[in-house]
Amino acid sequence: MEKEYQSSPTKLVPLTLIDDNSYLKEVPLDDRAVDAFSVQLKSKGLYNPLVVRRVGGRYEVVLGRK
Repeated sequence: MEKEYQSSPTKLVPLTLIDDNSYLKEVPLDDRAVDAFSVQLKSKGLYNPLVVRRVGGRYEVVLGRK
């Protein structure tokens, strides 16, 4: 699946149009890990793109959510 998405064109999508998929919503996140990730994002920016798929007029996360 990863190779399939690597060959797809890169596109900027507004964050307001991106939703978690139902499986990812169930993955527990440790508050400390989220805080550390937030600090890292503020200092270094996004280092891995999200892979999303179009679902109707919105997008759903496929890969890249931590």
